[in-house]
Parts: sequence; C-alpha cells; structure tokens
Amino acid sequence: MQPIEQDDKKQQGSGIPGGPVVRGPGARFRAMAQWLLSKLSMFLILTTDFLYTKKYDAVSRQLGYEPAKGHYQEKGFVIVQIDALAYDHLHEAMARGYAPTLKRLVERRNFRCERYRCGLPSSTPSVQAGIMFGENFDIPAFRWYDKETNRSLVCKFPGLLRSVQAQVSDGRTGILRGGSSYVNMLDGGAANATFTLSAVAKRGFLGSVKGLGFLFLFLISPFRSIRMVLYILAEYFIELAQRIRSYFSSRPRVKHEGIFPFLRIICNVIFREMETFGIITDMYRGVPAIYATYNGYDEMAHHFGPTTRAAFKVVRSIDRQIRTIDRIRRHCGSRDYDLYVISDHGQTPATPFSHLYGMTLGKYVAQHIREGVGITEDLDEEEFPITHREAHFLVEELEQAESRVSKTSARLVSGIRSYVDQRFPEERELESWDMAKRDDVVVTNSSSFANIYFNVTTRKLDLSEIEELHPGLVDRLVEHDGVAMVVAREGDHVVVMSKTGRMSLNNQEMVSGRNPLEQFEEPEWAAEELCYITSFPHGGDLIVYGAYRNGQVVTFEEQLGGHGGIGGVQAYPFLLFPETYNIDVASIMNAKQLYNYFVDTYKL
Repeated sequence: MQPIEQDDKKQQGSGIPGGPVVRGPGARFRAMAQWLLSKLSMFLILTTDFLYTKKYDAVSRQLGYEPAKGHYQEKGFVIVQIDALAYDHLHEAMARGYAPTLKRLVERRNFRCERYRCGLPSSTPSVQAGIMFGENFDIPAFRWYDKETNRSLVCKFPGLLRSVQAQVSDGRTGILRGGSSYVNMLDGGAANATFTLSAVAKRGFLGSVKGLGFLFLFLISPFRSIRMVLYILAEYFIELAQRIRSYFSSRPRVKHEGIFPFLRIICNVIFREMETFGIITDMYRGVPAIYATYNGYDEMAHHFGPTTRAAFKVVRSIDRQIRTIDRIRRHCGSRDYDLYVISDHGQTPATPFSHLYGMTLGKYVAQHIREGVGITEDLDEEEFPITHREAHFLVEELEQAESRVSKTSARLVSGIRSYVDQRFPEERELESWDMAKRDDVVVTNSSSFANIYFNVTTRKLDLSEIEELHPGLVDRLVEHDGVAMVVAREGDHVVVMSKTGRMSLNNQEMVSGRNPLEQFEEPEWAAEELCYITSFPHGGDLIVYGAYRNGQVVTFEEQLGGHGGIGGVQAYPFLLFPETYNIDVASIMNAKQLYNYFVDTYKL
C-alpha cells in the first residue's frame, strides 16, 4: 500500500475554514455548496425561531397572558392524544402513508412507540382519569346507571365529569397543574382548560375577554382562515360522498344523521385548528404541561370502521397537526419540551347486535324477564340522539358570548345557539326527568359491553339473587351467539360465564367446562381487570360483553368500531415517547400507572 501523499503542492484544500480536504474542482464545488447550505439552514432556523418567538410573544401579550410560572430551565411536556387509535392500527396507518410524521419520529428522531394496556373499561373517561390523577375507581363505563338516584349517567355532560374529577382527584395532584388542557374530558388540574368538559361553565372560554381575543387572533390570520374554510368544505363534501356511496355498498353501515354531519365537521375542524394554535401559544409562553385530545378519529372509526379510508384520513389530518406542534416545539426558546403522542384505547372492528339479530340487547333481555316487569334501555340513538362533546362546548360558550357582543352580533350568536340547542340534549333535561319512569330493569349500553341493573334494591345483587328474581335470564344471555361472556358477583367471588364454562376469578376454581377467558389474548390480565371493575359500586349487577370472533366484536350500539370491553385491539393503545426515558411500557396493566411516571419525571 502506498503512503498517503502529504506534499502541500499535490494536496488541494477545500478553501473553507474548517472544511474537509478534497481534490478537484467538482469536489470543491460540492463542498462549498454543502457548507453554504449548512450555514443557510442555520440562518433559517435562527430566523424562524426569532419570528415565532416574536409572533407568539405578541399573541400572549395581546391576550393578557402572563408568562408561565416556574423555572424555565425545567423541562415541560406536551401530550397529544389521538382518541381511540390502537397500536396495531397506528402501524397500519404508518404503512399506508397516513401518519408520515409519527413514522418519521420513530425512525429518525429517537422516539419509541410501544403498546400498553389501558385497563377496563377501555374508554376515555377511565383512561384520562388514570393518566391525569392516577385513579379511575368507580368509572364503570362511558354510560352507567345510579340506583340510588334513578339516573342514567353519560360521560358527555359537564356536570357528571365535574363529579368524576372531584372523586378521582381527592388528595391527588393533577399532572397538568399550572398547565393547559384542550378538548379533554377532565382538566387534570390545569390552570387553563379550553373546550374541556369538566371545566365547561366553570371557566368559560368565549365568555372571557381573553377567550374572545384568542378567537379574534386565531381568525385574523388570512392563511389560517382560508385553510380552515377549505378544510370544512372538503370534509363536508367528502363525508357526503361517503354517505351516498355507503347506500350502494355491500359493506355494513350505520345510519347517518341528516344534516348534522355538516355541523359536526365545523366543530371538529374549528376545534382542531384552535387547539393547535393554543398549544403553540402555550409553548411560547412557557406553560409547563399541555395535554390536548384530537377526537375526530374516534367518531369516524365508530361510524365507518377503525381501518377504513375515512377513518385513516382523519389520522392524516391529526398527523399534520403533530408535525406543526413538533416543529414549533423544537424552535421554542421559552422552555425545553418533551413530546408524547398517546392513544387512550383502541377500537376493534365491529358489527352492531341489532344488525345481526334484529333487536337491541334490551329487547332481548325483555323477552326473558318476568312478565309485568318494566325495562329501560339507554341507547345513544334513543335517549341522547346525535350527541357530541363539541356541541356541549359550543352551546355553553355561545350562551356566555351573547352578553359580550353587540346586539346585531348577539342575534346571530343566539340563532346559532338555538339551532345547536334544539339538536342536542341539555344537561338540565336530565335533571327534569320523571324518575318514576325508571323501570325495574335498566340496560345501559357502552359500545362493546353493557351493564344491566335490577332496581329491586339500591345495592348490587348477587348472581344467585338475579337467577331467583328472573329464572333463566342469565343462561339465555350466556347462550346468545352475540355474547362473549357475562360477569357477576356472588359474595366475594367474581363469576365469569361463557358458552364453554364458568369460573370464579378469586380462587381460580373452575365451576364447569373451560376457562371463559381463554378466548382473549391475555386471560390473566383480563381476570385481574374484571375483578377490579366488578368491585365498582356503580357497576352493573350483570356485565355483558359482546362476542369476539374473526377479528370483530359485537357492539350494543350502532357502531362499526367498538371499545370499552375485551377482544381484539380495543384495550391496546400506543405510547410514543422520547427514547431517552426508559419507560417499562410492557409492565403497564392499567393507564393509571402512567400517572406516577409523569409525577416522578417532571417533579409534579
């Protein structure tokens, strides 16, 4: 091997201070171009950082926001929740090109994405309570019944969510203390809660000068306003085309709600854009903790199915928001932020019970109870038609805004509020129910599972008492082809019944046949969670889970994607986090275990 020539006359430098040694004019040109490009990139980064800082500092000053308290050298965090996107479905979305930002974060930006167990019930209120406060006891479903007050309770109403938060936060610090909450069910102790159900009417957004100023500053940007209008029009016509196509398709479909999709799209698009704007503003004023939920995927997955093009298109729109948030996070000079992208639960592809068997679960139960006993079934389609959390935000905020604007504007605001108000049940309507109409048996459906209550007493009934009260009912439920299993209590024991056998979970004593839980991916984990939820005072006397077979679950509501129970991916969401933190995600059995991680990591 010949030695490398060291003669200065033969060696050609790049001519760039600190640059590499290269040979020939072509190599020198490439080196010069690379050097100029690197300097230009650095200049653009610094310029962008300066412009963003000035812009959002100005926004904060115009809103009257004070800089966030605390030491800015301490790290903050931003949690972005994609409601209902399962771990497996996220990877499918990545593979199909619907989540390029999330894919890039995992492949190039030192992030890890792992599956975790959210616990039972696999629904948003339980999971958010667990993450934000470390407690989700006695949140038995998205919809349940209170025997003592004879009321059906639904986690779409601010009053109930305030009660739930008071219950789970007793003596606990929320992870959002001093921070901000956007479009969540609970506020996590946040100082600023925007479009958050537990804070509606408590901290009005449009009713405040800051809120109106925020809306004005958001809308005054011509590019943002034009983009938002285009999004609204595009989404509406796409939804209309999907609706028409579904009538001529052989695929299962659920009913559409007239002109409501237009209102829903307006709410979703506006809220989505506004919460991103709010997150960016908060980062530039140094807010220590931010938690925002984008829930459009959950709604579309229920309506069309979790792996359909319609649902994944919403994932793509959320992915764009995350790209913006991540870009700003890296330019933000007020505080160093960690980014977490999380889902609260998944959705398993589903077929409605009523589509398969021509009746609802409540009607089936009615056929097998004693003659003369009344039954009430609480369905989203019947009791609370076309209800979405955004509508409640909108009604509450418009009521407050009416008193803040001119008479002409007030008439316009009043007209919009009346239109929305007529199409959504108010919380006050629940207060005015005639409680005598609550019957002896109440069935509350929550997607892929249901709670059944017997009103002969305010306490929970044992299995033997139910069988004595309504002979044959439990057997008829267990034998039904649309039911995976029925769960009840007998004294201190939890009894699980399926077509293959019965067993007691507390002592693993097999009553007969095979283990009813072996049909699921993790029987031991399912057993622990069933023991947990059957201890809830407000859980049903019977808990009925929809059948799971061939990758699909049976739902007791009109939904093509189901969650809340067990079977498929509904209980397996994802957590995307910086790989510098060694989170033992595999050991997480319930979302409430994530609470201690945030408390310990960020010294809350």
